[in-house]
Amino acid sequence: MNRVELSKLIDEVERLKAVADKGRLSKYDARFFKKGPNLFTLSVYNGKIIVGWKTLKDISYKDPGSGRLVEEQNYEFTFHDGNTLTVRGYEQFTDVRFTERVQVEEVSRAQDEEGTIINVKIVDPDSQFYGQELKLDARFLN
Repeated sequence: MNRVELSKLIDEVERLKAVADKGRLSKYDARFFKKGPNLFTLSVYNGKIIVGWKTLKDISYKDPGSGRLVEEQNYEFTFHDGNTLTVRGYEQFTDVRFTERVQVEEVSRAQDEEGTIINVKIVDPDSQFYGQELKLDARFLN
């Protein structure tokens, strides 16, 4: 194949990719090609990996004095070392969740009485936790 033919072929592929239905392409790849590793991103806060969080309080009401909508929200984070942290308000929640991130790869899955447990390994080479393995509840990752 000469350079002109290769250039035409590359242009044709680029053209097809530009108009491709991404959803159908994803289904096709999942069906006919071997999947790569499942990668997830976890949050790190104050040097600790967040392995779960839950909403403790989420109330919205109209302030009778000002007529404005008021929201009260409390969240509890669970860290890999078993400690917890409670924050108030969505702004603090986003600060904790999105300040620092670390990438992990699924190693295995197991079913227990409470649900699916996923073993993950930290694959982010820049992380202080590189190479460590953690057990996570599948509901937290999905």
